[in-house]
Amino acid sequence: MFKSFFQKKNAKLFSYSLVKAEAGNPEFQLIVADMYREGVATIADMKKSIYWYEKASDGGNIEATYKLGVAYFRGDGVGEDLDKGIKYVEHAAKNGHSMAINTLSSMISLKGIGKRL
Repeated sequence: MFKSFFQKKNAKLFSYSLVKAEAGNPEFQLIVADMYREGVATIADMKKSIYWYEKASDGGNIEATYKLGVAYFRGDGVGEDLDKGIKYVEHAAKNGHSMAINTLSSMISLKGIGKRL
């Protein structure tokens, strides 16, 4: 019973968010990206997730910029690109994103020793 309730709510949230995302709203683009990443109310699809993170980041969403950086650094849904990942996370850190601030030095260190997060 509860599962069906939440599935319906998530499906409505995804549909609503997708319409707003397609209309150019960076906050909803982030929601859609997260839902694709986690497979909530849709099939998990990292390529679609990355697409929406890029749109949201281009629209100024710093959370999306951070998540995009981590994806590039790890190679999640995109080819691994440590420099590009660090660039995105550094941009988020410069804009006050606390996780980016906390993660950036570790990413730089890991790049230097050839390891990933």
